Amino acid sequence: VSPHQDLYQMFTLITHHLKNNIEKYDIRFFEELPLYIQGEIIENGIIILCPDEPTLFEYFFKFRKLWEDQKYKLRLLIS
Repeated sequence: VSPHQDLYQMFTLITHHLKNNIEKYDIRFFEELPLYIQGEIIENGIIILCPDEPTLFEYFFKFRKLWEDQKYKLRLLIS
C-alpha cells in the first residue's frame, strides 16, 4: 500500500530492486485488488513497515467503509 504514489513508478522501483529474484514474488497493488480482498487485508493484515500508521488508517477508511457496506449486503443476500 502506497497512497498517493504512481503505480507504474512503484512497480518500476520494485522490479529494479528485485532484478534477479523477480520470479519469486507475486507483486500486487492494494488499489487494484477486488474489494473482498482489500477488506480481508484491512481486517486481518499485518503491518510490516509503516512510518505513519495514523495516515495509513486514514487512507484505509474509504476502503473500509466500502467493504463494510458490501459485507452488509452480502449478509442480506445469504440470510
